Amino acid sequence: MTTPTTLGNQTVCPVCTVKITHLLGRDQVTFSTGANSTREDLWQRVCQHVQDRPGCINKPDRRTP
Repeated sequence: MTTPTTLGNQTVCPVCTVKITHLLGRDQVTFSTGANSTREDLWQRVCQHVQDRPGCINKPDRRTP
């Protein structure tokens, strides 16, 4: 199983390589292209399509409603 890389307040997903910056009260997702976004957008764009891959750091229980 691959493990996420954590540097300070930022985690890089080993599955899709997005960066999640942990901010006070929310998380900010940085895609390789496009504007910064949320964990919910990350789920809709990427994670739901790779559910069978171990190592995803944006599981449904970790997203903000």
